[in-house]
Amino acid sequence: MKISALLLAKATSSFKDKNILPIFDKPIMSYPMLAAKNTNLISSFYISSDSQKYLNIATEFGYNGILRPDYLASANAKSDDAVKHAFDEIGDIRDSDILIVQHANVATIYPELIVKAINILKENENLTSVVPAHEKLEYNPYRCFFLNDKKTLMPAISNMHEMSPNRQDLPTPLFLDHSFWCIRTENINKKFNFSPWNSLGDKVMPLICKGMFDIHDEEDLAKSKDWLLTNKNKVSYLW
Repeated sequence: MKISALLLAKATSSFKDKNILPIFDKPIMSYPMLAAKNTNLISSFYISSDSQKYLNIATEFGYNGILRPDYLASANAKSDDAVKHAFDEIGDIRDSDILIVQHANVATIYPELIVKAINILKENENLTSVVPAHEKLEYNPYRCFFLNDKKTLMPAISNMHEMSPNRQDLPTPLFLDHSFWCIRTENINKKFNFSPWNSLGDKVMPLICKGMFDIHDEEDLAKSKDWLLTNKNKVSYLW
């Protein structure tokens, strides 16, 4: 079974050059690359970016560059569209059975988790993808509100009044970490009702984990450093 990795690393961001900010003398985007390399299951490695600078850095870690067209460099560009572009452009990716789609702004990722996702997908032919997810009971959508046109609160879910106000009685909400996706390449260009991440397919299994998060500001950067120090056993290859 052939497995490839694709790192998504868009340079345009409100947090300038966040993907190459240093954490312990390594650019942030090197952490997902090193995690993939250390699975010993992935045979080809690619990066999709609108920045030649990013592509040059990635080559130092054994990743081959895919320069994005302008429409994938905008602030509104979707990860799913970048995956489809890479699939259409690179025969090596099309020939793969499984694609590990990585996001460049995640330092809290480790090989064991990627391997676990791959094995789950291998062992369950009915699944279209496996993605890390975490539980957030305090952010349950059944307890969420929006502002209406009159600037007053309206329930996010129409039948909220029928639900128990107690958190423990509500369905457990799961949020995707977006650290990586483990997907079957055969489904990338198929149509599914899983917007905005159509590439995940319609049978997505969550891989429940804790502590993984992407970086959007200085606070996330500090949290990532703390996580890496606390979890040295999971990322021993870094030190």
